[in-house]
Amino acid sequence: MDNVKTTWWQRHRPSTRRLVQLYSALLYNAHLKGFIDGEIYVGKAKYACVPGFNCYSCPGAVGACPLGSIQNALASSGHQAGWYVLGILSLFGIILGRTICGWLCPLGLIQELLHKIPSLKIRKSRVTRALSWLKYILLAVFVVAVPLWYGLKHNLPLPAFCKYICPAGTFEGAIGLLSNPANAEKFSMLGILFTRKFVIMLIIGLLCVFCYRSFCRFLCPLGAVYGLFNRFNVVGVKVDASRCSGCGSCVRACGMDVRHVGDHECINCGRCMEVCGQKAISIKAGSYTLKAPKGGCADDSERSEQGRKHFARVLWGVALGILCVALLWFNFLDPSVRKRSSSKPEKPAVTTAVPAEEAEPELSAEDSAAASEENPAVEDAGPVSFDSDAPIGYEVGRQLADFTTPTFDGGEFHLADTRGKIVIINLWGTYCTPCVQELPEFEALLREHEGEIAMLAVHSSMTGEVEPQDYVIDKGWDDWLLPFALDDEDEDTIFTIVNGSTTLPQTIVLNRRGEVIYNRVGSVSPEMLEALYKQADESVPAGSSGVNPTPAAEVPPAPEEEAVPAPEEKAEPAPEERPEPAPEKKPESVPEEKPESTPEEEAGPAPEEEAEPAPEEEAGPVPEEEPEAAPEEEVKPALEEEVKPVQTETAASGVYQVLVTDEAGTPVPGVKVLFCSDSECMSGTTAADGTAAFDREAGAYTVHVQKVPEGFAADDTEYPAPAEPGEVSIVLRAEAPAA
Repeated sequence: MDNVKTTWWQRHRPSTRRLVQLYSALLYNAHLKGFIDGEIYVGKAKYACVPGFNCYSCPGAVGACPLGSIQNALASSGHQAGWYVLGILSLFGIILGRTICGWLCPLGLIQELLHKIPSLKIRKSRVTRALSWLKYILLAVFVVAVPLWYGLKHNLPLPAFCKYICPAGTFEGAIGLLSNPANAEKFSMLGILFTRKFVIMLIIGLLCVFCYRSFCRFLCPLGAVYGLFNRFNVVGVKVDASRCSGCGSCVRACGMDVRHVGDHECINCGRCMEVCGQKAISIKAGSYTLKAPKGGCADDSERSEQGRKHFARVLWGVALGILCVALLWFNFLDPSVRKRSSSKPEKPAVTTAVPAEEAEPELSAEDSAAASEENPAVEDAGPVSFDSDAPIGYEVGRQLADFTTPTFDGGEFHLADTRGKIVIINLWGTYCTPCVQELPEFEALLREHEGEIAMLAVHSSMTGEVEPQDYVIDKGWDDWLLPFALDDEDEDTIFTIVNGSTTLPQTIVLNRRGEVIYNRVGSVSPEMLEALYKQADESVPAGSSGVNPTPAAEVPPAPEEEAVPAPEEKAEPAPEERPEPAPEKKPESVPEEKPESTPEEEAGPAPEEEAEPAPEEEAGPVPEEEPEAAPEEEVKPALEEEVKPVQTETAASGVYQVLVTDEAGTPVPGVKVLFCSDSECMSGTTAADGTAAFDREAGAYTVHVQKVPEGFAADDTEYPAPAEPGEVSIVLRAEAPAA
């Protein structure tokens, strides 16, 4: 028998399912610019949920993760029911069910690639079937119970699964952001929460190497949700009962813990089609067959097969067109992307509270000192000016550009009118747990230094299930001295002016001349707020003239608190205890240029896993451009021609050879055998010399007898193949005569 030589491409060519998985991962993360800039996408598309498991805080993500969305919706149920999230999950489930897990989930693709690493493999058993119920426990506790409890009892958003477990958040969000040099300063914000999640991610990744789709089978709550719809989903694997013989080949070949095709553990990957001897399995959308074995349950018509291939080509053409449009939109045309690009140049000069014609000209430090010696009262003469000649910018030492914004109480906050006061601006979101917890500390500082401080809390333009105005009223904050405002989506937003991060909270402190002395992402303690107030007060005392004083002293270190990335399922950690920072003494005079800000002083998006999830619940239309699977080439049957097997040549050429004989040692032709790894099976038929050859790389394989000729008994034995390419011998027994 001549060995069939195959090229590297034929052996490694990606299947239709693998191409669809890669396509979905790229479409979900079409914001490729985010990987270059180190920033997450914050456009309106982020309100829509994608079907698969994809972290909201991944730099490339253009949609929200449905799992994070449902947690945020449940946490907000005390204010408003999350009908959008429940509706979109139900829609995905009814149409696709766990077909999403097998075809459209980037995390599933990562798990399958990890499982291809050569190693010992853990086979499914009663233990793995029992462990498959663990994901339903995680769904009930971390996705439903904990967010509901914190939302209803404490009025706090807490997406527990995203915050404490989710490996996608750690890998796609945190590592995706931290790997960019632009976010190097974020390493200083990492704490024990990130360490725990990083260890969890490593453990899950290691398990996936040895056990097929470990996270999907045992831990994924989203898969548990979609599994509830598997019995009646429109698109999925279907069995033709009239053809099925009940042999169980499909269940044995499946890597998931299924008991029958299409149950709640089935991810509708279609692998069972390749091993079904009766060709009773196909992938259908309702009554229309999307993929089927040749001559199988679809029908035996050549015309039908050609029709499916033509439909697949058209579908792929449309899908690729959608992908091209998405890449163009999310990287160049989207208003939020263009706004970020246009915000790089410096802003125009700031307007001051004192008109130019009334303000006294600024004195140099030397002139001021001389004037003071000649006339000690010079400092008290004329109006006090808090003009600044520092350049416009958001870095420490620069003056912040002027802005005006309406506040929730019907008033207006004009930055130029605050000259002479210390200004504190806090960027927050209702979906950010640390933001909500620290706001009372800002109110307490404002009341303690009333008249000396101007303060503003600015909510991100991305809102959750509850409108920020309603949230403030519900929390009883509407009678605070602290004014609240909502950022808009114009080009010159407050977030743009202060270099607002997609990670929240963020605090900006200005001295009395409107110059930045602090601008960082992360929570602040009451002690730190007081220290920042004293630092701003000492840099420009209330009775000083317009002379530029000494630069602000070094900013106290930010507490080791995990900041929260804007809207969405990346949970924000609760604030940790921080040591009380002591305010540092500043030198009294000596004018000096303020240094450029260091990376730690500039805000940027932080790692998502410690980040607060963003509100995707209010998503707009959900993209449903998932391409249907194109017909996949049938696995090439084993050799039909007679050849003379040579064992030494077989091992050298990388071919496994299966030899089937009867009890007398006579070769048995026409025996259908399966040659299986843990992730796939190849079928073949023995030739006249009783052999079937499989050109595979060295690894762990097993051989199964699928169908025997008449006169021989069925054989359900699992025959292990040698670790290196070689021969597997199978002896068939004669069928016992009927009684």
